[in-house]
Amino acid sequence: MRATTFPSSVAGHSFDSLLALLGSYLTVWGVMALFNPVSAQEASSWESTLRQGKGTIVVYYTDADAFIQRQNKRLEGLEYDLMLAIRQWIEELYRVKIRIRFQEVATFEE
Repeated sequence: MRATTFPSSVAGHSFDSLLALLGSYLTVWGVMALFNPVSAQEASSWESTLRQGKGTIVVYYTDADAFIQRQNKRLEGLEYDLMLAIRQWIEELYRVKIRIRFQEVATFEE
């Protein structure tokens, strides 16, 4: 079993405090579907994820320098790294597989 390494801003926090931390970091508020279905085909409920052992989170985002942005066809930034670290933490703690689908939007009014 490999050791999990998280950014210093994530390591040692409980699930609730990580979600609060995520909320404070996500100034763009791209996480509109964190285990809360936008549509049945796109995102998974937490109950469904636990039952099936896998689920999908749809993250809506707009480019925001240093937070989440596309560089050379790849996403990067603090919010992107934080979402990946939280996914890894959830997968290891709850033994589920989480798929994150990042969906760029022009505005959050869409």
